Amino acid sequence: MTNDDPKSDAPSPKWSPAPNDAFTQAMSGVKTRCQHLATAINDHDFEGVMSLAQSATNMWLAGRAACRRLAKRNKLRSPYIEAARLLLEQNYIAILKMFVHATTLIAVPRMARVLADMRGTLMQAMAEPLTAMATVESDKSDKRKPT
Repeated sequence: MTNDDPKSDAPSPKWSPAPNDAFTQAMSGVKTRCQHLATAINDHDFEGVMSLAQSATNMWLAGRAACRRLAKRNKLRSPYIEAARLLLEQNYIAILKMFVHATTLIAVPRMARVLADMRGTLMQAMAEPLTAMATVESDKSDKRKPT
């Protein structure tokens, strides 16, 4: 069989977007999901809220991972990375506000528990420094400098 054959056993090459594309797509996805989440909350659509909240959370986490890759590739304090961090933080706050809004308007205990778990996941991720690896590397290089 050839690679042109759709039934070929040959593995297809894996492609993933560049970190800046992945970050942009994820942040755009978070914004869209937050807009849809607001509609689902106002419609008291419990299932829609749960699905969109999980999707927004996953998108934000993917965006954070992409932002971390960007920070590793660029200067730690570049204006581009600072802008990415700001957008990441703004979307983080937007998601948390949606969770509070959902819990306030839709009094379903199960939803409140699930949203609290998602909130905890987001908070834990946000608390971790984006540039932990770069910080470790700079610490190592500082130790090698003669005193």
